[in-house]
Amino acid sequence: MPDIERITKLVSDQENSPAWQEQAQLMDDALALWSGEPWLSEEGKIALEGRMHFTSNDPRTLADMVVAKLSGAKIKAFIPLTDQKKTEREVDADKERFAIGILKAGDERLGNLLLPSLQDAYAWQTAIRGGLASRWVLVNGTDGGTYVDIMPFDFRWVFWGMGRKELAWACRKVWKQIEDIEA
Repeated sequence: MPDIERITKLVSDQENSPAWQEQAQLMDDALALWSGEPWLSEEGKIALEGRMHFTSNDPRTLADMVVAKLSGAKIKAFIPLTDQKKTEREVDADKERFAIGILKAGDERLGNLLLPSLQDAYAWQTAIRGGLASRWVLVNGTDGGTYVDIMPFDFRWVFWGMGRKELAWACRKVWKQIEDIEA
């Protein structure tokens, strides 16, 4: 079982670091542009007070175009063929079919949860947040079967640390009501 105090400190340290603060500010600014929030001065007042001003929808239009192109793009899952023996090519073909099946099963589950498809979620995260994060696991269900659980996360609230050669830890920050938390 992970040490909750240790993970909380790691997340807090990363969240309070100048590098993360700068990255988070960029993500927040990009979302504000996409949302069409009015530009405020350093004092928190609307710029050019007393004069005509407006917030252009150009940033949102551009971002929506990028999201639409990414959302509508065809996904290709393939392993490049080399001079392999027939059995090796069959193994690679099985890997491709597994990847395609995992994506379809994940999208089906997201649809059942009334969430956007994985491709749509990734398109928005990439265009607006500048990165993407998600959880991909196979879960043993209560009925004895196994199902694919893919859940895209808002990149703004995902924290991680690297070990010498690989990811050492990862955490997603969420806000929930106490009655929504299951033990």
